[in-house]
Amino acid sequence: IEEYALYGCANTNGFWVAENNPNYSSDDRGVLFNKDKTTLMKAPDRMEGRYAVPNSVTVIGDYAFDECCLGVVTIGKNVATIGTYAFYGSTIRNITIPATVKEIGNYAFAGCKYLEEIEVEIDNPNYSSASGILYNKEGSRLIAYPAGKTDNFVVISRDVTEIANMAFYKCTSIKKVTYH
Repeated sequence: IEEYALYGCANTNGFWVAENNPNYSSDDRGVLFNKDKTTLMKAPDRMEGRYAVPNSVTVIGDYAFDECCLGVVTIGKNVATIGTYAFYGSTIRNITIPATVKEIGNYAFAGCKYLEEIEVEIDNPNYSSASGILYNKEGSRLIAYPAGKTDNFVVISRDVTEIANMAFYKCTSIKKVTYH
């Protein structure tokens, strides 16, 4: 299955893989994985409620949860990589990045109009968060501002020297941004 083969399957309720398939697997919610469940490839767009990424997963693939109807996703404690556009446009409300995450792809949380908060475990050596906003560990790069935050005034610290592409994508509540 190529990288974007399942992108835009807006009405999927599940991906079901036969147990004897040599390359892929799925779980009881219809989430698609590689055979040994170390890579979560795609969650069905119509999956609702909560979902806990299994601890066997080390990679959440590109577009894995894009446009998903989930409110809460708990990232497994062994995830090292969150792919590009991994949660793009999904309905998640908050998310916690575990200490094990080493890489977050571009636009991973862009367009999540209900996302109010991105938290990062304090002992993560690569990322940090303050007031629910995602930064690199040093706080010099603002990576993602949750589109569901209701603040209409944002103050960006003088420590921030870079703002990632689409960091404020779909942040419709913001009326004023001040950069110190």
